[in-house]
Amino acid sequence: WSLGAMLALQTAAEHPDLVDSRVLISGTARMSGEGDYPGADARALRAMRLRLSRDHKRVMADFAALCASPDGGDQVAGSYLEEAGTFPLAELADGLECLSSLDLRPQLGRIKAKAILLHGEDDGIIPLASAEFLAARLDCASLKVLPGRGHALPFTAAREIAACAREAVS
Repeated sequence: WSLGAMLALQTAAEHPDLVDSRVLISGTARMSGEGDYPGADARALRAMRLRLSRDHKRVMADFAALCASPDGGDQVAGSYLEEAGTFPLAELADGLECLSSLDLRPQLGRIKAKAILLHGEDDGIIPLASAEFLAARLDCASLKVLPGRGHALPFTAAREIAACAREAVS
């Protein structure tokens, strides 16, 4: 999911013998948009990284609300915050640094494993256009867009994820 999807892509590119198929949830080849690449707002990501050390609870609450929108609501935001609260601040900062620096676009041509890209139509974290970019550049990928869904698919779309996982291994 999200950063995990990026790391799975990196593994598939660097170690093709280890990856046969995968389901990438809210995946992207690069988190930040630049030039004609349709990623997330790089300024917002930088601001999040800077604010994390000063007021990490507020940063996480804002991020949780954005993740849970439009289909998860307060319950999903609360569940996300509960899980995120188990991670030390240094690990959260490391994750943001990884998101800021990881750019897999040059490696996409090396990925040959089958992929199902599952993405919320209304994802407020990673734009749908990022998933479309990724699907267009992976030879064995199919994109499944979930109408009305946001970024918190593991919390809001468990059935759809399970169906995709069954499809990926069949």
